[in-house]
Amino acid sequence: MLLKRKKILIISAFCLVLAPTLIVVACSSSVTEELGQNKTVIDNKTIKYTALDKYSFDTINNSNDIKSILIKPISINSSEKLSSFLKEWKDKFLNNESSKSDSNLEYWKNLINNLIKRIEIKYNKTWFSKNTLIVDFGGYIGAKIINDNSSSTLKKNVIENLKNIFVDNNTIEIVYEHNYQKDPINEWKIKYHPVLYEINNDEFNLENNVEYKVKKITTTTTRAVWNYERKYNAGSYLNFSTHGHSDERKSEWKYSLDSTQNSKNRPVINDQFATILVKSSHELKNILNPNSLKDEVLDKAISEFNDDFFKKNILSLISIIDWRTNFKSGTEYTSDYNAIIENNSFNVTLYKRGRIDSPFVRTNPRIFTKGKTIWDNIPIEPHDSYNATLFIPIKKSEFNDFKLAETNLNVVFYNPYSE
Repeated sequence: MLLKRKKILIISAFCLVLAPTLIVVACSSSVTEELGQNKTVIDNKTIKYTALDKYSFDTINNSNDIKSILIKPISINSSEKLSSFLKEWKDKFLNNESSKSDSNLEYWKNLINNLIKRIEIKYNKTWFSKNTLIVDFGGYIGAKIINDNSSSTLKKNVIENLKNIFVDNNTIEIVYEHNYQKDPINEWKIKYHPVLYEINNDEFNLENNVEYKVKKITTTTTRAVWNYERKYNAGSYLNFSTHGHSDERKSEWKYSLDSTQNSKNRPVINDQFATILVKSSHELKNILNPNSLKDEVLDKAISEFNDDFFKKNILSLISIIDWRTNFKSGTEYTSDYNAIIENNSFNVTLYKRGRIDSPFVRTNPRIFTKGKTIWDNIPIEPHDSYNATLFIPIKKSEFNDFKLAETNLNVVFYNPYSE
């Protein structure tokens, strides 16, 4: 009897993609009363939601089947689309149920039809005239729930890691907080809770006649920025790291905060990666001279970043030990580094990919490489070296006060994953 009751609850949950196993009486009117009772306000926008049971979808597909878990989230903006969506699920579920020798198919048909009617009462034409429903099926990016383990109410299922929902062109993006060390995305055992989100069309500037895609990302997802859209570029580089040799100014280098290594879940200071802002050709010479550069190599760098350059610009140097085996450049997206200016600070992010196979390097000649101009992005591919120093020019006018400008360097995992 207990097993039968448990099965009813689980199937009821999944059959709606709306009603979780936490509903004690699947056919009661409390199903619709519980929907959308939780809410959060982000950027002055109200987001109502219903967080479902973590395993609401396991009754149809094998939970070990990755494809069955990675169901793309969808948006529904009309009662007709909702009906079509529910009918499609109903057909799939009943088809699956009919294959079981001990199934009471008529029972499940009646139960599903009853529940669908209740859902359509809640989300009717009037409701859709002002609102949009988003279905997040869970997966490997999703909602973490805190509750009191109660089996009587959905309202106790509170989401703790929703950071934002916003619209970018015709895509609705859901952003979840994510700690890479605690919750590695490539750990396929992790699954998150399915959630129904209710958002107001006016607040989110949604149009009823537009088909909106839905994309889930995390706070550690690397934004897909085209290289040609990157504002600050390394148009030249040296094929060695400079911060380990310039003792005269060693204390002025800013070492990176490295999130790919951690101590008690906090980034550590990593002296493999360092940055410095250079504001004159004299400063640049002092940094480069201790590196035993051949005259022609030093002259190439100094001729590009001479006194005329520093009249209107300053220079960011990013010095990296073991670039070749940790970073990959040359793709169409910014998969190696990016930078922004915030509060008079030039903040650089390095996107670490982990160990990359590379040929053994026997020699280490000092080489200065430049693109067509010092401003245009070029792939960082050090010749006969594992290391690199990137030269990123910045106009002084970009800062509120370039004399007081600072710089920071962060190293994070390159994580393009989204759902």
